[in-house]
Amino acid sequence: MASAIPPTTDVLIVGAGPTGLLTANLLGQVGIRVLIVDRSPEPLNLPRAISIDDEGCRSIDAAGLGEDLRQIIRPGAGSRYVDETGRIIGEVGPGPVEYGWRRRNNFHQPDLEALLTRGLGRFANVALARGAEMTSFAQSPDKVTATVDGQTIEAAVMIAADGARSETRQKLAIPFPGEAYAQDWIVLDLYRDTDDEPISKFFCDPARPWVSIPTTFGGRRYEF
Repeated sequence: MASAIPPTTDVLIVGAGPTGLLTANLLGQVGIRVLIVDRSPEPLNLPRAISIDDEGCRSIDAAGLGEDLRQIIRPGAGSRYVDETGRIIGEVGPGPVEYGWRRRNNFHQPDLEALLTRGLGRFANVALARGAEMTSFAQSPDKVTATVDGQTIEAAVMIAADGARSETRQKLAIPFPGEAYAQDWIVLDLYRDTDDEPISKFFCDPARPWVSIPTTFGGRRYEF
């Protein structure tokens, strides 16, 4: 894995989050030349996502990183739903393991991104350039010409993996339908917590709904 920016590549990936990194690993396996760029000089050291389903795990497994993934996830044990009086109104078990992975698994996003980044080191045909921003691009029938930190790069395909606020999508005028919560939420990740029950808990109080989720590092996530 190199950090230099080549003038040409088969696939240019914008964004080195889990989606971009996994895509680069999958393409690297089959010998496709890949350049992945991210404007952040370092991975973001914040948890953000906390749950991955069985399909996501199988995708990472297909990239040859399944055994490493098993070391950093906590298989889900189910969920419990409680109303504002404390009465249990619903429970969901972990579900069957049909294709080698639990239906829900918890993870720490910085750990997952580190795993996927290490995976790129297996491929001489994959380059990761952090602190490099794609500022413009132009499409033609057979290629994309992009500008990254003032340097021109030609690629057969460009993949936008730059998140919910994707500037690439905005440049293409592609709408992003949907709504966020009207209220602000606060998310707390506790390293140690007295509640070690391995299930996720949803407190369905209309006045203040909140969530409690077990983490992989011996604590819980609380969302209010």
